[in-house]
Formats: sequence, structure tokens, C-alpha cells
Amino acid sequence: MRTFERFPNNSMCPICGTNDDKVCVLVALAGTQHDNIIEAIPTHLGCINLTYYDDISGEASMLLQKFIKKEK
Repeated sequence: MRTFERFPNNSMCPICGTNDDKVCVLVALAGTQHDNIIEAIPTHLGCINLTYYDDISGEASMLLQKFIKKEK
């Protein structure tokens, strides 16, 4: 995953709700893919806390991020 040293001036992190100039990544927005292009939202790398979920049946696996959005 590519990281960016500067957070975009016109964006807010969807997790912490700030525009702090910290390292960020682009997180794809589900349902926005058209051909080989997908919309994404800048997110502070330090705000991401993923958990790996493996279904007992072995048929599915997911990376999950659960958070409560902070008011802007």
C-alpha cells in the first residue's frame, strides 16, 4: 500500500475527523469501481487499526476496521 507524506489540504480523515498533516493512505470506497478506476479517501495511516477475520468454514476472510466516527 502506497503511503503519502502529506495529507491533502481539502480532505478530512474519515476516522479521526481531522485534517492533520500526517502520513496517509488512500482507502478505496466500496461500490465506486468503474473498469480499473476506483474512488478513494485519504486516511491517516496512524488511525487505521485492522483485524483479520477468518470464517470458521474457511470460505471467507476479511480485514476489518471498526470505529466510531468523531464529529467534525
